[in-house]
Amino acid sequence: MGATTPDEMIGLMDAAFHAKDAEAIAEFYEDDAIFANPPMWTAVGRSEIIERLNELFEATSAIDVAYDPPATSVVVGDYAFVHYTSLTRVSLADGTEQELRTRTTTIAHRGADGEWRFILDHNSGL
Repeated sequence: MGATTPDEMIGLMDAAFHAKDAEAIAEFYEDDAIFANPPMWTAVGRSEIIERLNELFEATSAIDVAYDPPATSVVVGDYAFVHYTSLTRVSLADGTEQELRTRTTTIAHRGADGEWRFILDHNSGL
């Protein structure tokens, strides 16, 4: 099930993230999308996005993201710009806990099927 609005993408992806379902998350990206998570990694294309997410999930026992309201969304035709900040709490596989405050900027595209997918997803620390 895809997102019919850019704002819906966040909630659907969050559910897939909590399920640690890299394949479901990758469905929210165009085939040649860029997912940049500097300084850790940048993935280009769905298969590399899946690979990087699986590595992340293997290294963590829990990931919880709290989104700061409001997200900024600007839609122009079949393209959308979405920007938000969040606090991510990560439990590493070794039991170490980390908190990361991040800023996320994305560009999404509505495909011929009416579903929105990311072209660019860029996360950076605050």
